[in-house]
Amino acid sequence: MSGLSWRLVVTRAVICWERLWRTFWPVAAAWGIYLAAGLFDVWTVLPYGLHLAAFLALTGFSGWWIWHGRGALHWPAAHAAARRLERENGLANQPLAVLEDRLSLNAADPVARQLWELHVNRNLAAIKRLRLPLPRPGLVDRDRYGLRMLAAIMLVAAGFAAGPDGPGRLSQFVLPLPHVTAAVPLQIEAWVTAPEYTGAPPLFLAGSAANLLVDDGRTPAAHKVPVNSILSVRTYGDGQAPHIVYRADPAGAAIAEKPEREIDLTAVDRRNFAADLPLQYAGVAELRHGFGQVAQWPFGIIPDTPPEIRFAAEPSVTMQQALDIRFAFADDYGVSAAWAEFTPEGDLSALGDSDPDQSDGALLRLPLSLAAPGQKKGQQQVIEDLTAHPWAGLPVRLRLVARDAAGQTGFSASVPLTLPQRIFENPLARALIEQRRKLILGTGENATVITALDALSLFPDLFIDDLRIYIGLRVARYRLAEMRDQRAAAQDVGELLWELALRLEDGDVSLAADELRSLQKALREALSNGAPDTEIAALMSQLREAINRFFQAMVDQAIEDAQEGMSPPMQNPDAEQLETADLQALLDKIEQLGKAGAREAAQNLLNELQSILENMQMSFGGDQGGQDTAYTQALDELADVMRAQQALQDRTYQQSPSGQQGEGTPAPGGSPSLSEQQKALRGQLDTLMRQLGAAQGEVPKPLERAGKAMEDAAAALGSGERKAALDQQVEAMEQLRDGAEAIARAIAEEQEG
Repeated sequence: MSGLSWRLVVTRAVICWERLWRTFWPVAAAWGIYLAAGLFDVWTVLPYGLHLAAFLALTGFSGWWIWHGRGALHWPAAHAAARRLERENGLANQPLAVLEDRLSLNAADPVARQLWELHVNRNLAAIKRLRLPLPRPGLVDRDRYGLRMLAAIMLVAAGFAAGPDGPGRLSQFVLPLPHVTAAVPLQIEAWVTAPEYTGAPPLFLAGSAANLLVDDGRTPAAHKVPVNSILSVRTYGDGQAPHIVYRADPAGAAIAEKPEREIDLTAVDRRNFAADLPLQYAGVAELRHGFGQVAQWPFGIIPDTPPEIRFAAEPSVTMQQALDIRFAFADDYGVSAAWAEFTPEGDLSALGDSDPDQSDGALLRLPLSLAAPGQKKGQQQVIEDLTAHPWAGLPVRLRLVARDAAGQTGFSASVPLTLPQRIFENPLARALIEQRRKLILGTGENATVITALDALSLFPDLFIDDLRIYIGLRVARYRLAEMRDQRAAAQDVGELLWELALRLEDGDVSLAADELRSLQKALREALSNGAPDTEIAALMSQLREAINRFFQAMVDQAIEDAQEGMSPPMQNPDAEQLETADLQALLDKIEQLGKAGAREAAQNLLNELQSILENMQMSFGGDQGGQDTAYTQALDELADVMRAQQALQDRTYQQSPSGQQGEGTPAPGGSPSLSEQQKALRGQLDTLMRQLGAAQGEVPKPLERAGKAMEDAAAALGSGERKAALDQQVEAMEQLRDGAEAIARAIAEEQEG
């Protein structure tokens, strides 16, 4: 082929391409966007119907456009290519046409032939320098928005995004025919999630189907998983939904409803499927795809046994008439809750419907605190005051119940016991308790109780020494008369009458004990629930203050009994005795363990502290054969010293360092200074100790330490060191209390002898 001939062929091809591109570029752009969507995997997230509709619409549009543009579907003529080459190279007078001409006139004339050959050679020389034309479709005016460029950019970007998966995606989605596409390897992800309460990590089973079957066809080793675990299967493949067949083995068939279950995986989109299967009995899970099995996982089930709970000791009653329950528990994954159930024995008709705690017939439930939720095994002690309950004094049966996180329950043996009952000695207190019983039993005697309260408060000057008791009686009377809800009024007034009876019986001792139990319970719950250190510290501070109030109430009540000549109760040999320093050391240890994170050890010490406080016995005074002992006389004088020392301590605290009265100087009007008052109290204590030593031969050591603290406090007050004086005064009060307890024990020993 000559140089001109191939140039003409190329030029004709350029002209043909320009015609086709100028006519059919919308079809090419549309198909480019469609293919880009396939490479981007867009069609996997769209419904099959939408994909098919897009394909059919695009095909119809292409056919219609090609039909209307069919005029461009022809090969350009040679003369058209020649004219394009001449224009492209700027040749005038159509030199390419010369090559097609022949000399017809004067063909035999040598001169004419020579001139003609010269003319042809010049044109041939020009043709050798011809440049091929570049395609110029001229679409700027036809595609003003550049849609063809958008399609090209999308197609290139989609190709990079698809990477090596590009051919597979194109073969999968160019023709939207379901399941008649190129094979896509099935990707499998499977794992087992154990119940949260077991604390077991997830068990990952596979990442693809390649390693899920043993080569020789044998079943892989069984995976041991807790009961109620969840088998999760996720697949990615060719769009055909897999399914799971779970076959129970001989051990699981005994408890399975059906020996074989079939579960279809749910479509997430056209190629992703998922299923979650609870594992409740042993068996084999087979994953099937199409007509074959692609994976199998055998499972053995680890059973969840019910929790166990038992009494660690026989239920007992403390010195404060609280019920002491000690129990042991165990569970394979941890006990989430425990409680005690009380069921009355005998006829319950007398109880009415008064028990607000009943939740299942005639049943009283008492929550039992655990060292920590989910604890697997351990021993605990719970001390609860039930003397205010309507069943107090009645025979009941008690059993313990434990529940695990799966909802299973375990029970202890049932034991008989009589709920502790408070015995009131004060006549007015006994009368209030009798009226309270009428209210809480729901016998409809509210009017009778109102009359009784009026009678009991008729002569307050003769029968009621404490103004708070009288006011409380009147509040109870009017509240019972005016509240519309008689049942709520009975409960409300019943609680008030109980508090009044306790105050009449032993002053503030019982109320202080209730406050102490509430704080111990709050601290125990805070330790169990992992409360922050700041909350633990605040509760410990409140507990220390409550213990001090409890001891002070016991001392005040015992001193009051001694001053009134009441015989103290016989000293219980099992009663706890605790020095103030030992108590403070125990409290410090509890707080240190709580801050260090040893919450369970802190709770054990807290239980020990509660047991000690519940079994403490303190009683002062009394007579023996009508004759006062030296200890009784010393106790009376010590009570005066303690009251005076407490008053002096309060004045020291209230006095401002910048006040008008100095610490070591006499007050205006001839009043002695604080230092002089402290020295005078020190002298009273010395006189008391000399008398006690002369009569009994020895003096309690706490009193000697109290005297030394008083002496140091007086010296500090004299030098104006108020803070140091307060510290010594606090120490003096603690030692005086310990001395009072020592004298009380001596009185009890004398009475026993």
